[in-house]
Amino acid sequence: DGDEPQSADVLATPRNGGASRRVLGGLTGLRAIVVDDEGVYWLGGTEGRGAIHRASKSTGDVVTLAVDVPVYYDHVLAVDGASLFWLEYPSGLHGPMRVRTMPKGGGAAPETLAEPFPTANKLLLDEGHVYWAQDGVRSVVRIRSGRHA
Repeated sequence: DGDEPQSADVLATPRNGGASRRVLGGLTGLRAIVVDDEGVYWLGGTEGRGAIHRASKSTGDVVTLAVDVPVYYDHVLAVDGASLFWLEYPSGLHGPMRVRTMPKGGGAAPETLAEPFPTANKLLLDEGHVYWAQDGVRSVVRIRSGRHA
């Protein structure tokens, strides 16, 4: 059926070369994925709704960190230090969006850092700021990050 969400596997290969291995399998509706030293984080969803999950690199345990995330774009998830950041679209694709954060291990409700308009489709981080931008727009917006340090 063409309406079924695609299933994806996540593979890893050592930087120095060598055999690839499957890290996670059967992820449906994969929209964004990021990794750090502790875990693999991904946003998966269909029809404009999704959830953010975390798989521990040491144990393989998978937990859901945030549910009912309004999502439309890829590249809208980032992890830095103790925090996870993402863009979501509660008013639909063409309405104001939210820049959200929460501790990367879970345990706290998501927090809204900003509610900008127009909508962006890319999220980037540096040591002190969260940046978002839209393809074709020549400006980038930033706010301070590091709330969960």
